[in-house]
Amino acid sequence: MEYPHDDALLSTQELSALFGMLGAPLSVATLNTKRCRGDGPPFRKFEHIVRYHWGEARDWRMNNGRRMRNTSEDPRTRRGRKAVNAQTASVV
Repeated sequence: MEYPHDDALLSTQELSALFGMLGAPLSVATLNTKRCRGDGPPFRKFEHIVRYHWGEARDWRMNNGRRMRNTSEDPRTRRGRKAVNAQTASVV
């Protein structure tokens, strides 16, 4: 499967498959949840049909992935929160 043009309109299933090809997978269920919560890629709705512009969705995915060197940088863990708080305190 080739990557589509940036203006291509994709279904949730197609977008999920393309994210997997990029090495940044998101399941259809996760995309649906993120769309409902408002923290997913930008989308268009045509009546009841949801579509994503490939260029916008790809840029969102590549800019919103977690890039960490190790698990202590993960703010979802207790150790990561301590490290983030310590870095913030030393900046001030």
